Amino acid sequence: MDKQVLERVLGECGDDLDSAIRRLNELRLGSANRNAAIAADDKTGVELKELQAQGVAANGDVAKEPTAPEAMDGSDWVDLFVREMLNASNVDDARARASRALEVLEKSICARAGAKVAQNFHQVNNYALTMHLKQAQQSSSIPGRFNPDVF
Repeated sequence: MDKQVLERVLGECGDDLDSAIRRLNELRLGSANRNAAIAADDKTGVELKELQAQGVAANGDVAKEPTAPEAMDGSDWVDLFVREMLNASNVDDARARASRALEVLEKSICARAGAKVAQNFHQVNNYALTMHLKQAQQSSSIPGRFNPDVF
């Protein structure tokens, strides 16, 4: 290991040797997990890109602008949660991963709900305008057919 890494970890742990050893083991396990992920097949790479597209970065941090794909259904979300939990190294990591996945799910739900509300608003607005137009045509004092482009 690099001497700077050892000094940094020892400083982070307040010169407590046992804590520093545990932290170094966590770092070693974390790098082993990253190496295993790099050596995995292309499907894992595709899944990683999907996670990044959904707002979960490769290092486990939340991406700057998490977005959920529009086509994900319930079974896709279940697969995402299961995959995240399987990739977790400990309980705290699992909690963090679950939290990030739930945030992405929440944003997806909010986006879909917002789109649905906007669609309903436009439908109601179009209906109201149609009714006003029909009423205006019926009460018009000018007989005959009107140009449809005007109305």
